[in-house]
Amino acid sequence: MVGNITTHRTSSLFPLPGTLLKAAGALEELCLAHEHLDRAQHIVMTRIERNGIRDLTPLQMAILYMLSREPQQPTKLSKLLFNRDRPITHSLKPLTRRGLIEERPHAQDKRAKLLHITAEGAAILRRFGIDCHNGIAHCLSDVPGSR
Repeated sequence: MVGNITTHRTSSLFPLPGTLLKAAGALEELCLAHEHLDRAQHIVMTRIERNGIRDLTPLQMAILYMLSREPQQPTKLSKLLFNRDRPITHSLKPLTRRGLIEERPHAQDKRAKLLHITAEGAAILRRFGIDCHNGIAHCLSDVPGSR
């Protein structure tokens, strides 16, 4: 079915929120987004290789980065990372086994769990060129081997 959709994004690549977008325009945006994602993933993969972090995937590095910003529930983390290929648990389990992330009870919702980055996970991000400090991720310009 071909039709119009209403956009809700505010990026300069996208029309203003609430404006109609024709199906062809939506496909064009989707193609551009995939192209941008492919370039970004290539950059991340290159940095992983250069920094000797070969046993982690770009998605796992993104998980560490997002958790360095703030703890997340697995379902919200999956949505933030647009993970639709397979359940995010496939990427979380190896990180948990290695001690790079940990699961803790949610302070308000006792049924829910929050994922937190550990000191070991933060050390991986430092090797990648990102410093986690007081819950805020900062880029490091002087990380040996990060260029």
